[in-house]
Amino acid sequence: MNPNELRAAASLAFVYVMRMLGLFMVVPVIAVAAVDYPGYSPLLIGVAIGGYGLTQAVLQIPMGMASDRWGRKPIIYIGLMFFVLGSLLASTADDMSTLIAGRVMQGMGAIAAAVMALAADVTRESQRAKIMAVIGVSIGLSFYIALLLGPIIATHFQLSGIFMLTAIAAALCIPIIRFGVITPQQLAPAGDALPTKTGLKQLIKHPSLLRLNMSVLLIHLLITSFFVQVPMLLINAQFELNQHWQIYSPILILSVLFMAVLMRMGRTISRARILVLAAALMGSGFLVFLTIDLLPLANYWLY
Repeated sequence: MNPNELRAAASLAFVYVMRMLGLFMVVPVIAVAAVDYPGYSPLLIGVAIGGYGLTQAVLQIPMGMASDRWGRKPIIYIGLMFFVLGSLLASTADDMSTLIAGRVMQGMGAIAAAVMALAADVTRESQRAKIMAVIGVSIGLSFYIALLLGPIIATHFQLSGIFMLTAIAAALCIPIIRFGVITPQQLAPAGDALPTKTGLKQLIKHPSLLRLNMSVLLIHLLITSFFVQVPMLLINAQFELNQHWQIYSPILILSVLFMAVLMRMGRTISRARILVLAAALMGSGFLVFLTIDLLPLANYWLY
């Protein structure tokens, strides 16, 4: 990659890390930290968590198409501002209604499609896979770091501290995009990075994409449910929030190592079989939680 492409890759990866870090830090703590909010209920916790994803799902394609028409950077700036405002609103929340409103506003900053399209615009086709890989690695890295930092930050600064930190991080992304990524003179060809209006129905109905979309939906549903329920189980097992990272960290390290094993196996085994194996392992993990008592297991792990 040339200097412009390297700078763009680093800048866009930073934007993803800062934005996703704040979002992921909330997941393992919100079900515990929001218990004292007036109007708390398990249903409203689900709405607060899912409200972000709902507005993301609704606005992602429209904002991506808007970036085709008015340029990537203006749409990214608008999305980041919505994200900052939503984070600030959530940080000042003193009841569930305000918290939900803040999360919904965060989701209005649906810039993932525009950021990916900008990455395509500022890189040569031969280098495009590399910058996408850098961004993908940054997303995975932010997830791992967030699971460790979230409980610690929530212990010292409560849930509002996480949202305030998220607002600051998202605000820092604006100058990074402005000065770290060149403004493309010509956008990617219509339909190259984002669907055109005429092709949108075909994309939604495409059998392979439909199966892929449903699979991703189910995986995100399971992972989100898992990291909402497990913190509550740990709290019930008499483990304080600031101790949760001690359980998460070795598991995350093992997961990275095992992911490397699966990637290596992918060189000799078809991707379809690797996906089936990964799904089977995930399903087995969830079944284990139906049959074990978490208290003695966590005690053994920590002590």
